[in-house]
Amino acid sequence: MADFGKTAVPSYRRDIDGLRAVSILLVLVYHLSTELFGHKLAMGGFVGVDVFFVISGYLITSILVRELATTGRISFRRFYIRRARRLLPALLTMMLVAYGVAWAYLLPEDLSQFSASALWSLLFASNFFWWNGLQQYGADSGLLMPLLHTWSLAVEEQYYLIAPITLILAFRFMPGRILALFVAVTVLGFALACALTATDQMLSFYLLPSRIWELSSGAALALYLARDKAPAPFLSRWPLAGIGLALILLSGLFLAFGPYHPGVATLPAVLGSLSILAGTDQTRARRFLSTAPMVHIGLLSYSLYIWHYPVFAFGRIMNTQPGWIDFSIWLVLVYVLSLASYRLVESPLRHGRSLALSGTILAAGTACVIALSTVSLATKGAPFRMQALMDVLDSVQVKRNSQDGRFCHRSHTGSHFPNLDVEESCVFGDPSQTSPLVLVGDSHAGALAHSMKALADDLSMPFVQVTFAGCSHIDGGYFGLDPNARCAERAAQFRTYLAEMHEPIVVFSARIPVMLELELFDNGEGDREVRYTPPDTARRAAEAGWRSDLVVSTLSDWAKTARGLVLVYPVPEQGFHVHRKLTELRPLPRSAEDLPDLSTSLDRFHERTASSYAALDRVTDPNVVRVYPERLFCSDDSGRCYAAKGELIYFASDNHVSDLGANMLAARIGQVLDSHGMTPP
Repeated sequence: MADFGKTAVPSYRRDIDGLRAVSILLVLVYHLSTELFGHKLAMGGFVGVDVFFVISGYLITSILVRELATTGRISFRRFYIRRARRLLPALLTMMLVAYGVAWAYLLPEDLSQFSASALWSLLFASNFFWWNGLQQYGADSGLLMPLLHTWSLAVEEQYYLIAPITLILAFRFMPGRILALFVAVTVLGFALACALTATDQMLSFYLLPSRIWELSSGAALALYLARDKAPAPFLSRWPLAGIGLALILLSGLFLAFGPYHPGVATLPAVLGSLSILAGTDQTRARRFLSTAPMVHIGLLSYSLYIWHYPVFAFGRIMNTQPGWIDFSIWLVLVYVLSLASYRLVESPLRHGRSLALSGTILAAGTACVIALSTVSLATKGAPFRMQALMDVLDSVQVKRNSQDGRFCHRSHTGSHFPNLDVEESCVFGDPSQTSPLVLVGDSHAGALAHSMKALADDLSMPFVQVTFAGCSHIDGGYFGLDPNARCAERAAQFRTYLAEMHEPIVVFSARIPVMLELELFDNGEGDREVRYTPPDTARRAAEAGWRSDLVVSTLSDWAKTARGLVLVYPVPEQGFHVHRKLTELRPLPRSAEDLPDLSTSLDRFHERTASSYAALDRVTDPNVVRVYPERLFCSDDSGRCYAAKGELIYFASDNHVSDLGANMLAARIGQVLDSHGMTPP
């Protein structure tokens, strides 16, 4: 059978389980998404999945080649039964347990998404689900999606649909070129991954065409080692295990998730995996990988992978500000669940003698997941579970303007929030003939947009929405803390756009405190924004002056062009996500009387916004009028700024107003415009 031997590839190697252990430990620490001394731990731990891909390609091909060399055929039935018994027991157990937690904690919309992702996961097609949903891997939102990690299982299983057929056809029609075929697939797949990553990273990240080279590289190595010819001498002479382990660890510890993954940035981890799999050296690295603790973790690696992400996700849903104690509890829980799953479910169903019994149990588990998912989707997330809370949360939802089937709020990613030029902003009415109301700013302005359009309609004024997530439209192009070329481009475009309008009334709202303070918000009472890092005080001192000058000069120029400029001063930030705080309430509230007040310190607000107030106060053109959100949401008597008071929910997130809060601000803006004679008769 070609030139492949029957026993060239060993059936079991302890060091491969050790390599699995390295992979899963990197993934675990990466998905904890925590920092030590201001540095993210295992910032490149996502490469652990790439290592798994290489191992899978190697082991599956080894099994198939051995079967072909021994019997001259591949039994598809036996192959896919083995795959089902390997993957489904732990997966189904995790899903059923996760459903119990999801039913108790997830809001209807989130439960519907969870259920849809569960169905796609059973089909081993969840990578399409997450890609189609534009879920940015590594984003904060992804940390709250319990089944996001199943995308990698889908990629593997899609590969396994084509790998056996490819091997059979190659053995039959080109037996002497099988290795060359898989090498070619690896090289071409790598080139395709680099090209796709450069044009559409999320498509490249989630889908098989950009990942196939990682699996096929392991397959090519298995084919090379399975030949009757002796392997090259360097496989034993060089310390390949040490070199490979170093490449993987360096990537896992220091490689940031950037624009070259999957692709060039993935290459060191893939080469490192191949080095360990190929070598026969007995160095300290290989002996380390073969130690009992590493082998133990490696044997549990699949269960650890299956269980860790839902535990972490639900942990974050229940506690929006986890610390090291929480992380430790999560890790212990993941280990206990994985060990129990491995010994009580995975191993018995995988190795049990009764295929019929295993099949019946797996079929029953699959039916249960399908039934739960169907009920959840049919009832739109079973809102009856938390009806009183849902009635209150209706006011938290931020309404958005849309035009021609697309939302008017712009963003760097996403088809619903298209990344368009300022000239392509949503325009309601004719701003070249009648004085329009122009809303400009970042997502803070975007949260006001629906209420501001309603105000413009009431005033019979055209309405123009120029809002972009993260872009204040201040000169310099600040996206959060740092300059961004797209934001700078939009700031320049807005100047020209504004000059083309007839006596516009401009309303400006943006998160100026982040730009001037160079940090996200810590409320000083134990709540910090996700991904908060301590401020760089030296940088803030060095840059505070010219950053403030940029705000003043930009707004002053707008005021000279416009008929009027309304400056909406900073809204009170919270440090906690209001929506999540409310959904964490246990027991679930039965009425509005059960809802707590959510607030932060007024003194902390004044401290946080002092530089922003100072900059905005320096914009002194006669056309400028000012609106102070603190007068709506803060109380001098209590010394608190309120995100919610019982059933009155003013904020949707940690710094964006809700629909109720937006209506209050729009009403105040209308009063100010009227008092300054800026509204039509």
